[in-house]
Amino acid sequence: MYKLSYRLFPDFLVGVGIFLLLLTGFNLSITIYDLVFRNIYEDINIAIGANLGFAFVGLVLITTRSIITVDSENRVIHKRMKLIGVLMSNEKIKVPQGCNELIAKGKIKRGTGYYHSVIPFGYKIKSMDIYLNYKKRLYKIVSTGPQRGKQIAELLNKSLGINYEVIR
Repeated sequence: MYKLSYRLFPDFLVGVGIFLLLLTGFNLSITIYDLVFRNIYEDINIAIGANLGFAFVGLVLITTRSIITVDSENRVIHKRMKLIGVLMSNEKIKVPQGCNELIAKGKIKRGTGYYHSVIPFGYKIKSMDIYLNYKKRLYKIVSTGPQRGKQIAELLNKSLGINYEVIR
């Protein structure tokens, strides 16, 4: 059994999640001080609700993980996603016996599209899709960033002996 576990969100967003948790702690301490020492009860429900919302978003950004496990004996790939330690999705992919090629296609997504009102400038996102090539048909395994895509391709090469080719 070979295993690869990684955070679903990039390091920048994990940093935003940590910041949100710190901000929540600071705001909750101010709210408790107002309650205990100053006897201010106005808008307490809004303050606590907003702080709990920030805390939940921060926890989601920090703790969401993707796990790829390869069982080389049975030629099975397990894809799992966990959120705050709870299993959210579980997918099992059976690799055919004659499959001996993996294709990693790199893409660059550009534009403003539907997000022009939110993001007032153009963006460029690099991604990589990984496919199993079996009898001239492609079966998609995962879509991820280029660095993680290379790690996943190396994992499948090491565990199943499937050669991979990177197409840009």
